[in-house]
Amino acid sequence: MPTTLEHREYSDPEELSAALPAGSGGYKVLGRGAFRAELTIVELGRVTLQCARESLARIAHHAMRPDRLGVLGWPRGGPLPVVGGVEVRPGDLMSIGGGAESYHRTSERVDYVALILDSAGLSRVAIDLAGRDLQLEDGLAHLPSNPATARVVALIESARAVARVSPQVFASTEAAHALEQSLLHAVIASVAERTRRTGPLVDPRRARIMKRFEEVVEANAVRPLHVPELCRLVGVPERTLRKCTQQHLGMSPHQYLLLRRIHLARRALLRGDPSDATVTSIATNHGFWELGRFASVYRSLFGESPSATLRRQQAEFA
Repeated sequence: MPTTLEHREYSDPEELSAALPAGSGGYKVLGRGAFRAELTIVELGRVTLQCARESLARIAHHAMRPDRLGVLGWPRGGPLPVVGGVEVRPGDLMSIGGGAESYHRTSERVDYVALILDSAGLSRVAIDLAGRDLQLEDGLAHLPSNPATARVVALIESARAVARVSPQVFASTEAAHALEQSLLHAVIASVAERTRRTGPLVDPRRARIMKRFEEVVEANAVRPLHVPELCRLVGVPERTLRKCTQQHLGMSPHQYLLLRRIHLARRALLRGDPSDATVTSIATNHGFWELGRFASVYRSLFGESPSATLRRQQAEFA
């Protein structure tokens, strides 16, 4: 069984997003200052353990691969996020179904762990152990009072600690295989004894609206979008869209589009052609005509002026 361990640090949230094995539609940083993240990924055949630490508040759109399932958790005592518009409670583990999409919002720095499971492999082990297939349901909260879930948490925490202090342990095929089997068995037992929150985690209609919202935003990734056009393309009135984005994103459509446009402008500044790129041309192309306000918001979000970003890029070309 091939086992790999990789640990990397990131200062670009888009690079972090691209490195996540479960898939992600991108990060939008909300906190002020320089973004820093650490990501450790341990590949154990049919199980991938992912441990991450991020320094700033952010919104991330996650899209699980159709052939994968996930279990997401947050170390005890740390800050907790809002997932799919639902506030995570201390000790929760949340399951993520194949192909599921959701927004994850943090209010400050965050640590989290994830198990990414091969759905076919999990099904085979479930049939062997339980005599029937046990699929993870999207958005199910596995509560810490469940003994099987407590074992999942204990195994994840143990593997997380070993990955940080004694990564050489994973070079042992026997040790890696034992961890893979233990995690698969514990997840299956947790699913079999699961406990659901009272009521649906996410309103299905609002989830569909947010899915369409994300499709429209992604289809127009290289140009500014404004709220009236966005509402027309999503097919809902502004009031309805505002309720949905407030629940899932913690902000209005206008605020989200402003955040998106300033991230697009930063990307353009970082990738600009040194021969003709200017802050003014990039800002106005992304809908910012109040250049002083643009510079002020940009500096507060990224910790440097737009011109400093562009000069740094030009220096790399020189």
